[in-house]
Amino acid sequence: MNTKLTCLFLFFALICIRLGAQKNYIAAKPSWVKEVQLPDEKMDTKAMSDGYYYFMNDYQVHVPSKHYYSHFAYKIYNANGVESASSLLFNYNPAYEKIKIHSVKIRRGQDCIDKTKTLDLKVLQRETNLEKNMYDERLTLSTVLEDVRQGDVVEYDYSIIGDNPIFDNKFYFSFYGNYSTSCKLIHCRILKPHTQTLYVTSQNSKRDPIYSNESGLECMTWELKDTKAYVMDPSAPHEYDPYELIEISEYDDWKDVAKWAEKVFALQFAPSKELKEKVKEFQAIESKDKQVMAVLHFVQNEIRYFGVEIGVNSHKPRNPNDVFRTRYGDCKDKVQLVRYFLSELGMLARPVLVHSVNRSEITKRAVSPHQFDHVIVEVTPKGWHYYFDATINFQEGNLQNYYTPNYRTGLVSGDSSAAIIGFMYTRNFDAKLREHYIIHSTKGDATLTAKSFYHGWTADHNRNLFSNKSNYEIAEDYSNYYKKMFGKVESTEDLVIKDSKENNIFTVAETYRIKNIWNDSTSRQGVVAAIFPAHFLLEEINKIDLSLEKRKDPLFLPHPTWVQHIIDIDLPESWDINTEPVSRENAYFTYIKEITYIKSTHKLTLNFQFKTRQTEVPAAVYEDFRTDLQFVQDDIYYSLYFNKGIGKELASSSFNAITFGTFLFVAQLLILLMIFLYRKAFFKPAQEEVPRVLGGMLVPAMVLLGAYAVWLVYCFVGGEYFSKAIWLTYTDETSLNYVKAYAPIRMFQLIMNEVFLFYSVFLFILIVKQSHLVPKLVVAYIVIFIFYNIFDSIVVFVYIDRTEALWDGLRTLVSMMAGGIFIPFFLTSERAKETFIR
Repeated sequence: MNTKLTCLFLFFALICIRLGAQKNYIAAKPSWVKEVQLPDEKMDTKAMSDGYYYFMNDYQVHVPSKHYYSHFAYKIYNANGVESASSLLFNYNPAYEKIKIHSVKIRRGQDCIDKTKTLDLKVLQRETNLEKNMYDERLTLSTVLEDVRQGDVVEYDYSIIGDNPIFDNKFYFSFYGNYSTSCKLIHCRILKPHTQTLYVTSQNSKRDPIYSNESGLECMTWELKDTKAYVMDPSAPHEYDPYELIEISEYDDWKDVAKWAEKVFALQFAPSKELKEKVKEFQAIESKDKQVMAVLHFVQNEIRYFGVEIGVNSHKPRNPNDVFRTRYGDCKDKVQLVRYFLSELGMLARPVLVHSVNRSEITKRAVSPHQFDHVIVEVTPKGWHYYFDATINFQEGNLQNYYTPNYRTGLVSGDSSAAIIGFMYTRNFDAKLREHYIIHSTKGDATLTAKSFYHGWTADHNRNLFSNKSNYEIAEDYSNYYKKMFGKVESTEDLVIKDSKENNIFTVAETYRIKNIWNDSTSRQGVVAAIFPAHFLLEEINKIDLSLEKRKDPLFLPHPTWVQHIIDIDLPESWDINTEPVSRENAYFTYIKEITYIKSTHKLTLNFQFKTRQTEVPAAVYEDFRTDLQFVQDDIYYSLYFNKGIGKELASSSFNAITFGTFLFVAQLLILLMIFLYRKAFFKPAQEEVPRVLGGMLVPAMVLLGAYAVWLVYCFVGGEYFSKAIWLTYTDETSLNYVKAYAPIRMFQLIMNEVFLFYSVFLFILIVKQSHLVPKLVVAYIVIFIFYNIFDSIVVFVYIDRTEALWDGLRTLVSMMAGGIFIPFFLTSERAKETFIR
């Protein structure tokens, strides 16, 4: 019996405790709050998100009492809305805030169901920022609504009372005038003393309040009806905010904020014995620069990042003694410790307030400490200004090349000018990869050595990456990367890692054996391809979102990005390579592809570079930018093609019988023609019994003829006219390098060059014999040569190779210059007449 009575007593005690807890969080609506009627909830369902939408947001603030009242209403449309919107969460900081719930109602048709008294309230300490290594003791008041149905309207209002004392009672409040969904009513009302001046800043709109007097206070009211939804394009710049933001601040000048920061970051404490001993270690270092580096390395790597942001410690740094002893701290704690060490070393170090997301956009915002969410440190050894982020790990380098994120703007605490500054960050974003492929044969196997060079933040990133994984895991990741590209790949040597900390350059060398570098999955039967992508560039380019065809918002660019990918390829045999460079440049990036090929050694080098030039792409030029970048994405794949059928044919013979037979046939005809002309027509012995000595301009003329004849012989012996490999590469329709006009063009060139070879030899003989027809034949030779080269240059340029056409054009220019000299000489000079005519 006693047991039953005890259980009954405990049961009623628990109920009483629970009811008492409920009463602590429920209170009547404050008398100063102005009643705002719910608007019509009927809206375009396109505004719906997760099955429900907020159609009224009401904010009211009583500045003297630090009382923040909120009143919301949303409508549930479907089952998803019932699931996602049937619970209410209220967040507050118990260190300086109290929360009061005034009412929770469900409107169902004409009925209004009051849920206020039956709420099952639970206080949760969720620590939502714990994953970011921050502990703030914020609480969440949670309740799950019962009997919520599709079509219901949920209406609730509550108050948060209190301000963070760290801001010295300086008022700041902000709200948005539109959202990603449309809204029937956005209402804001602020009551303040007449003697208190508040400054209003509107972004992306001009939203001035309506002023009135209420109960001895000045009232500022905004009432925005039927606001349109604005859905921002994905991948907009981090700091880009297209929404209407209204901010109300008591601060008028950044000097006020700088003074506030100077007070918050005041170095007023008695250092511990351990802290002083650490200072002595730094003092023993020989130079100021190295002392700064030693302090940064210690604070970055020995003080782990963890923030205890309870109450005023949301902005006020902890005592450096505690930070040093516990070996943890957040950004402000780390900065304060750095400042102490450097001040003891005789250097000035000041906190710089920044925003990790909004960055330069803070210049457009209201003046307030609320505009900053991060702090870095400014150090001025030798009068130079350097900026360091004490929260980054594994950084190396010196003062000149130490990496600082691109925060762009900040506010220096204690700065007499107290203006938002724009500061330079270190430009060390470059990275380079050099790959060397040795293709042993056209049958498949190849050797690859790759060396990656990381500089600046990329070195810091990879240094951090390698510290968190074993060498085995990293080697596996690296080899898997190439396995995705080529299939069967095996590592033949261990990774070689070098870390030049002074220059902050981190290198990784790899060596692999590729089982089969040729890919059969090409569009032409019997043709295989070896594909060499500049994947180092591709990784960076793929970070740029091109998913939309058009944009209304700017596009984020990861700037500065500067990457280079060099690919060296040792080919097993001579290849026909187009070495024409490719580039694409606009106001936002530069892309270059340079190709070098040494035919004698079969060495091919591809040099790819990509560099950004801006931080964002305006929506107005996005389509052109997208076209340019898609061109780059397609161009960074370099392919070598090989026709296996042609290869089998070449295995039996590498000599082109067709072109060689044509050469022999034309040679016979030309020899017979020369003999006939020599005997019957062109040669008449000079009338003088003793021939005149050949001299003057005749000597260089004979040298040029002889040199050109020798060069033509070299072209026939060592050139491509008789190469079956090159001939089949361009004339076989199964080859991906097939050029329809190649065969007739090359055959025409062969015959014409053969004609000029025999013509040169024949003309040389006639000059020696001092034939009277030499002047006319020389003129005819030069004129025919000029017109042939002009025609050949045009045809080759259009159908075959532009580089070769340029050489033909140069030869044409030289022949025209020679014609300008020798044609007048042979037709008008006395020397020519004496030698060949008289």
